[in-house]
Amino acid sequence: MKGPNIMNDIKLKPKIGSAMISDSAIRRPSGKYTLNGVFTNFKAWSFPCRRHCFITTTIFYTPKGNNKLDVFLAKGDIKENIQTINLKNEEFVDGTVIPFPIEFSLSEEGEYLLICKLKGQRKEIKIPFFVTQEPWPEFTEQEIEFAKSNPNIINKINANVQCTDCSHAYIFQESILNEPPEGGVLRFPKDGILKCKQCGHEMNMKDIQGRLRSSLLENIRTLMHKD
Repeated sequence: MKGPNIMNDIKLKPKIGSAMISDSAIRRPSGKYTLNGVFTNFKAWSFPCRRHCFITTTIFYTPKGNNKLDVFLAKGDIKENIQTINLKNEEFVDGTVIPFPIEFSLSEEGEYLLICKLKGQRKEIKIPFFVTQEPWPEFTEQEIEFAKSNPNIINKINANVQCTDCSHAYIFQESILNEPPEGGVLRFPKDGILKCKQCGHEMNMKDIQGRLRSSLLENIRTLMHKD
C-alpha cells in the first residue's frame, strides 16, 4: 500500500509489525499470502543438523530506496546473524508483507529465537521455537516382514545431499529391507559422517538418515494398522 504523500517519509519511521515461521508462503492473485504449515517446533534425530523454513514479516513505513532486514538465530546468550534481506522500494510504502526462505544450523535441542530487525531501527521481532531430539527409528521384525511380503509399498527413500562447502552432489538411500542401492546411489555411512570426495569437508548425515527412517516407519505402521 503506497503512502498518500511525502509527509509520511518524514514523520513515520520504519517498523516491523509481526513475523511467523511456516513451511511455505504462497502469494495469491489478490496479493495476499497463504502460509502453509505454521509451526513452533523442529524435530531432530542428531546434531548438528540443518533446517529451513519461511519467515513472513509485516513491515510498515519503509522509505524509498534500499532497506535491509537482518535475521538472527539466538539460543541463550549466543546470537548469530544468519541472513540479510535487501528491500528495495521505488517509493514510500505504508505497509507490506514480506515472505522469504531461510536456512540455518542447529547445534542442540532446546528453545531458540529467530530475530528480525530492520537495520538502523531499535525494535526487533522475536519468533521463539523449540527443537526436540527424537528417538532413533527402529524397524521391528514384524514391520520388516510386512515390507518383504508387500513389494508394492514404499520400502526405501532417496535423499539428495549437497556438500555445504563446495555443493558437490550425492544421493543417499535408506531402506527398510537394508537392500544395496543401485545406479550410483550410496548407503549412509555407518559412523554418520560424510567426507566430501571433492573438497574433504565433513558433514553429519545422521539427522538426514533419521528423518528418512522416520518417514518410512510412519508409512509402514499406517499401512499395517489400516482397517
